[in-house]
Amino acid sequence: MLYVRTFVIMIVGLYTSRIVINALGLSDYGIYNIVGGVVGLFGFINSSMTRSTQRFLNFELGKNKDESIIDVFSNSLIIHSVIAFVIFVLAETIGLWFVINKLVIPQEQLTAALIVYQCAIISTILMIVGVPYNSLIIAYEQMHVFAYFSMIDVFLKLGAAYCISSMSKDRLGLYALLLLLIQLTSFILFYVYCRRKYTNLKLVLKFNPSLFKKMFSFTSWTLVGELAYIGFTQGINIILNIFFGPIINASRAISVQVQNAVKQFAGGFQTAMNPQIVKSYSNGSTEYLNKLVFEGSRFSFFLVFILSVPFFLETDLILTLWIKVVPEYCCSFVRLILIISIIDAMITPLIIAASATGKIRNYQIVLGGLLLLIVPISYIFLKLGFEPTIVLYVHLSITIITLFVRLYFAKRLNGLNIRLYFSNVIVKSIMSVLPIFLIICIFHY
Repeated sequence: MLYVRTFVIMIVGLYTSRIVINALGLSDYGIYNIVGGVVGLFGFINSSMTRSTQRFLNFELGKNKDESIIDVFSNSLIIHSVIAFVIFVLAETIGLWFVINKLVIPQEQLTAALIVYQCAIISTILMIVGVPYNSLIIAYEQMHVFAYFSMIDVFLKLGAAYCISSMSKDRLGLYALLLLLIQLTSFILFYVYCRRKYTNLKLVLKFNPSLFKKMFSFTSWTLVGELAYIGFTQGINIILNIFFGPIINASRAISVQVQNAVKQFAGGFQTAMNPQIVKSYSNGSTEYLNKLVFEGSRFSFFLVFILSVPFFLETDLILTLWIKVVPEYCCSFVRLILIISIIDAMITPLIIAASATGKIRNYQIVLGGLLLLIVPISYIFLKLGFEPTIVLYVHLSITIITLFVRLYFAKRLNGLNIRLYFSNVIVKSIMSVLPIFLIICIFHY
């Protein structure tokens, strides 16, 4: 079901992006992504809590304790409500000031940009409050429901794209309002399903101080990793905007669309696998956990590689067919971000295995620190006059370093055999695909 979902989302999502880009134009599309990205800067607080909620729900399910599951859900709902309020305050003060005074936005588009910003804030709040319900469905491995709701969401976004393409003016503001309505619809679907499906859990607010403290501690350290994630996504977006303006933001946004489409296939597989990794740690099945990490890394690598090859070799052709007008540096962005995606796919099972232990303080400090270096290093290179692509070269270099650092922590936290991982996953994966890639390149050139 997750692969049906993935295929539909990838095809419909890419087609929707094409309609949106052509309807808005490169400048407005760049504005939409950079303005929405400012809210994303505050959203990292929620992302850390999402990981925490998912981990604790999966952990308690591994022990088959309904009462503990109720406690985790209730405390996560309380924490998410507080997070939503904090993000609302920050976004309406610091964030609003930053959008008006620091971002490079044409004066005639400022009003539309502010509409986008306000819609993005409300959408983010709905997404935050809805996370416990979403996490509950995944924890119980109701993947068909998750797939159905995701496909409804993507088809609604396609409808929104067609709607703005038929308008002659005010397209940017209308698109933001339509996406807000879609986010509200998604929240209602997850909320109603959980309330009707899990009646035995009695999903009511129930504060547990001891559990709250554990979840808050785990979240606090996860926050470091999520802050790093924002650093090399929205942070890079902002410095590119400062140096080169919204057209470069459009190029990066298009490359991220391609990345998301390719990563969806590995993401579907990993969504089904992640609860099993945490549950296997919870019930003490260390051997099965390490088997999942090995196979998960290898399969994820292959899935992303298979889909990346045509995009990598035929970037110009695919982008021209897709969006017609290809902005400057877009092809280079796409190729580099696909290489990064292949490595990231291999890393994901290691991240989930480390999170399963709950002992993530040192892990997050070291990895978060490394990833956060991407933004200042990129800024220095851009200040020295390098081209925009340098930010992705920096990102790629740091990603390779973090792979080996994560392996070190996997050995300490999960007892992973680094030598076996290197030989059975990294070496065998590369040796498997290298001849194929060389043969394809020979025919291509």
